[in-house]
Amino acid sequence: AFLGIDSSKIHYYYHILYISLGYGSLSGTEYAYYGQQIPVTVTPDAGYNIDSVFVNDGMAPVDLYPNASGTYSFTMPDGFVEVYATFYPDLTIKSQPVNFTGAEGNTATFTVVAEGKDLSYQWQVYKNGDWKNTTLGGNKTATLSVGIMEARDGMTFRCIITDSLIS
Repeated sequence: AFLGIDSSKIHYYYHILYISLGYGSLSGTEYAYYGQQIPVTVTPDAGYNIDSVFVNDGMAPVDLYPNASGTYSFTMPDGFVEVYATFYPDLTIKSQPVNFTGAEGNTATFTVVAEGKDLSYQWQVYKNGDWKNTTLGGNKTATLSVGIMEARDGMTFRCIITDSLIS
């Protein structure tokens, strides 16, 4: 803290530390006095989204209020604070499942690799000119297991992936 004097008051100014936990940045006032409204700007890197923003005074969380996109504000407590932000990647498919050829009685596995927040998976099979959700093993995971039998020869599967940004 340092002492600041303006024309009518004495203020103790406290340091504000901005900490990005990767994939983005935070900016705002470096010093502030008790009761001052502090604007904070949070900017994710390209391909990332804001996951969480929080303020702590070393003892407890400080109330933080969202404003316009990427901006927040809080009331400066009587002491030093840290402002944190975490980020998560946009939904991105990192690797597609590959075709499988095998003998009857074996198990084919199809795996998709994706990144994003709170990913949900639903495997589908193409039947009679339409995509339908499958109930095969792993149908709601990144890896689908399909027992190989003559009736399944030539079947086509796909995986629908959604993240927390999809409502």
